[in-house]
Amino acid sequence: MLIRNHRLILLSLLLVLLLAGCTSEEVIKQNKSEQIIQSDVVKIDNTDVFDHSTYSFSPISLGSGIIVRRTISVSSEPSVSLVSEQELTDSDVIQIDNHFSDFMRDYEDSISSCLKNIGVKSVSCADATTCLKLCTSNSVKCKNSAQLYGDSVSNSILSYVNDVNEIRDISSDIRRDTPNLMSISSTRKGNFVSSIYKIMGKISSLNSNPLISQKELGLCEPVSYDASKLINITDQIGTTKVSDGSYRYRVTLFVDFGDLEKNEKLKYSDITLSDALSDSIELEADSLSVSQPSTVESNRSTLLSWQGIRPASKPKTIIFYSFNSKQSPEEISSKFNAPSANIKTFNFAFLVPVVSLYNLLKSVTNNFSLSFALSFSMTIIIFMVFMTILNLIYNLIRASISKESTSTWVRRALGRTGVKWKSDILFGIILVIIGFVSLNTFVPVIVKIPEFFAAPDLLINEPAILVPVLSFLFGFILIYLALDNKIKVSVLESIYGKELREDKDMFGARVTQLKVMLAELKKLIEEYSKENFDVGQEYDVLSSISVEKIDEYVKKADNSSRKIVDDELTKVEEAIERLHERKNQTEQNWDKWKDTIYRILDENGEVHPNNLLIIPASLRSWALQRFLKEYGNTGVVMEGNLLKRKEVTLDMSVKQMVDKKLLIGAVVSKNGKIVATKISKGNSTLIGALTVKLLNYLKSVPRELGQHELTSLATIGEKYVLVLVKQGTTDSLLIIEKEKFKEAMDEWKSKMKSV
Repeated sequence: MLIRNHRLILLSLLLVLLLAGCTSEEVIKQNKSEQIIQSDVVKIDNTDVFDHSTYSFSPISLGSGIIVRRTISVSSEPSVSLVSEQELTDSDVIQIDNHFSDFMRDYEDSISSCLKNIGVKSVSCADATTCLKLCTSNSVKCKNSAQLYGDSVSNSILSYVNDVNEIRDISSDIRRDTPNLMSISSTRKGNFVSSIYKIMGKISSLNSNPLISQKELGLCEPVSYDASKLINITDQIGTTKVSDGSYRYRVTLFVDFGDLEKNEKLKYSDITLSDALSDSIELEADSLSVSQPSTVESNRSTLLSWQGIRPASKPKTIIFYSFNSKQSPEEISSKFNAPSANIKTFNFAFLVPVVSLYNLLKSVTNNFSLSFALSFSMTIIIFMVFMTILNLIYNLIRASISKESTSTWVRRALGRTGVKWKSDILFGIILVIIGFVSLNTFVPVIVKIPEFFAAPDLLINEPAILVPVLSFLFGFILIYLALDNKIKVSVLESIYGKELREDKDMFGARVTQLKVMLAELKKLIEEYSKENFDVGQEYDVLSSISVEKIDEYVKKADNSSRKIVDDELTKVEEAIERLHERKNQTEQNWDKWKDTIYRILDENGEVHPNNLLIIPASLRSWALQRFLKEYGNTGVVMEGNLLKRKEVTLDMSVKQMVDKKLLIGAVVSKNGKIVATKISKGNSTLIGALTVKLLNYLKSVPRELGQHELTSLATIGEKYVLVLVKQGTTDSLLIIEKEKFKEAMDEWKSKMKSV
């Protein structure tokens, strides 16, 4: 039978389309070495000391239209030591200061255009995010590059700014120490010379920055400077020994995805690019730095992976990372293999209708939010209409085969229709209004409407646009559902109106019955709770049903509400029946359960609920409580969940009965000795003495007559009854009012059992 719930059909279909068979995966891995096609090695003027170098590799095709080109830029900070010192004069110091000032002026002029191009000429930045903001707000050239290459630009700017700031800090230290060169210690002179070479090392780092080494960024030219001025400074101070120190390697991967209009596969792909550092490359500890979000795995070799690269967003991208090593550039540059790629391609064939509608609506409305939302909502609505028609055809064919009447098959086809169309259409209209209001208030204006598959990036970058998109989407769907329900309800009422009203009346009767039975269940729970009867399960049923919700079901009167009312009515009926059954069970078995409690009490002096195996577990505590209620006067008490006998004396028993006015008085002797005497009026001692004489006389009379010893004797007067009772070695003389004789004797016998 066809499912008639459109929402469930839609959700199920979309879930199947999205989760089953919508992606394919391709792994591209080439185990071949990359070839250097150009190398530029620059050394410090008039020296053999390495300054910086750039190695360009031949482009590698990874297949599927992906081209990767590697560039390695190398900088170095040489190792310097002062071997011998020259004696300096005032003239030498002035000359050193002039040389350094000339050098710094030329250097600042050289970096000026670059700082302007990246938007930080008059300001600075301490993190990549701030650098990117300054870049996009202060430089059109930088903004264009940032839009293409994003994080690559911002991280390169941050690295460039950090190097420039370090050069300025070192320069300040040099200017501070220059006037004192004649008097400072050899160690400080050595540090002065090292600072000169540090500046050359930092300029080397600037020239290996991707802003300069990557022509695609088009932002900066190499820093040109006259190193001879700095060399002259060190020569004036003394003889220096300069050797290559640690090398800083910047590896850049320029990735080109080609023309995506001709390559649909990459257009809808998510790519993970990986690059491996050979285990023969000796990295300095903690020197590996990756500019973009990535994962780093270390085993024999180091594997770097960049995930979530989407050609549709950026048809060209730049990835770079850096590390330090003492190995020479000639040695390391030959150790790189081609990168590998993992391509996940999404099959969006099922979105063709949505894309077609989006392109049509985009040209008509010139509004992204409205076009994007309508393209989805209209597709969903068309699908719902199709399912309704399909459902009607199915039921018509079924009715023809079964020879059913028109009203029967129409009701079966439309009978699960909700009746909340008024609230749905109101809510839908409100959502549409919210969409239009948000478009004209806080949502940014979109000048160029993006292509359909670029929309997710726009929504991520401008989350405020989600407000009108979602408002329109759900608003139009709700309006359709409301109108759909209204039409179906009207059709049903015209064809099947009388039966629908009868159904409604029957539903109202079921609701009334549920309320009555809820009241009955509540009354039973309250009544049985007073007896400590276990009603936990039934109380859970009662508390799970809200009268307010029942009234809401009456207002809805849809199929879901009918089912809920039927289910809850069944639960309440079962709870009431369960209570009655358990109560009847206790009454039928009470005598047997009571005898069991008596027996265990006599044997052990106490009864635990776990001892009552013949009683259902849920009724054991209740049974002990009932036993206590009925036989509490026999000397039993509850201590926690244990039923115990308490110690009861004859004197206590007599006193209690006299106080309750069940006895006028009583004298009890045991083995011929008075153990309890109590009388409401008169002298207890005298009565006790007379009773002993009477008891002795009564014992002697049967012996003299040759009869058995008396066990009981009663003398009835006008108001009182005098009773003599013998139980074992205990003799009791009781004075009782005639009206209370039976009650008093039953109580006395009960108490004697517990003594």
